[in-house]
Amino acid sequence: MTTTETRIDTRKKSVTTPIKVVVLDTCVLRGWVLGQLPEMDDVARLRPPMAIGAITGLELALQLVEKRIPWDKWCSWRERHGDCLSAARPVIQVADDLTMRRASAHARKLATDRDTADAAAIWFRLRGAKTPADIETPALSLNRSGRVIRATFSRTNLAKIIRDEREHWATFVLENARSTRNIAIIQAAVEEHLKAGGAIGEDDRALLDFVDRALVKKGMPTLAGISSMAFVGDDVTERLDAYSRVTARFIFLAVRSKTPYKPEKPNNNDGLDVRQLMVLAVRGAVLCTLDGPLVAAVRDSKSPQLASLLSPTQLLDRLRAERAG
Repeated sequence: MTTTETRIDTRKKSVTTPIKVVVLDTCVLRGWVLGQLPEMDDVARLRPPMAIGAITGLELALQLVEKRIPWDKWCSWRERHGDCLSAARPVIQVADDLTMRRASAHARKLATDRDTADAAAIWFRLRGAKTPADIETPALSLNRSGRVIRATFSRTNLAKIIRDEREHWATFVLENARSTRNIAIIQAAVEEHLKAGGAIGEDDRALLDFVDRALVKKGMPTLAGISSMAFVGDDVTERLDAYSRVTARFIFLAVRSKTPYKPEKPNNNDGLDVRQLMVLAVRGAVLCTLDGPLVAAVRDSKSPQLASLLSPTQLLDRLRAERAG
């Protein structure tokens, strides 16, 4: 991720929904803490509801214990702006906002098993820690089911969580890429069979229809991957549009024969970045980001949720416009 500001063109899209919560990604929060984003001080003065995503809390804690963010910078920011994040909900946990009984197994796993109460516990630990060592001190915490657990946020455990997220992303993309290749092979074989004048049975027709639906869903080369992430009912599909489209795009890129995307490359953070798009499922949420590649991926996917990705400068402009209107 880079702190180079990416301008997001939203002129072709009318944005009428007022901002209900600003979710800061890791890049923006880090830049703000390091004093590199003075416009965020102006945003804070307007007092919009702000929060962070689960991944941001994990990455921030790891960068602090590894001293990639100076502790004095963190303490200074915390003293001036620590109360900017919502006291009631400083960390967005997507499972609280989705009708999970309507979600696929993959989405339920992402939003429940992997989006745990640890994220909120880490934030409160960061708020109260007097030294980096305090972050790593074991303490009691409540999990999502309300049970008391012993939470340990050592650099080893934090690094493992991040590593597991990367491995989960690589496995998911590669498995669905293999499914995509299989579907493409099946489709090509059936089409060749038909061109040769061959007959097609009732079961084969059903298979061909399935392949066609998988490939044209959302107008993209999708496959089993997108099918497994599908949501049905009300507006949940729209609220996860960017996440679904960008994930499908990475699966497609992994299938390309010439220069396929390799999600298993060391320190690949694409999965961490893409997962932050899930916060857009929260009604009225915008993601404040400086992640140029992520913004480009959403733009290329043609998701209407592009308008909900704002740089700090764009966020400030929009908040001022809302206040003036």
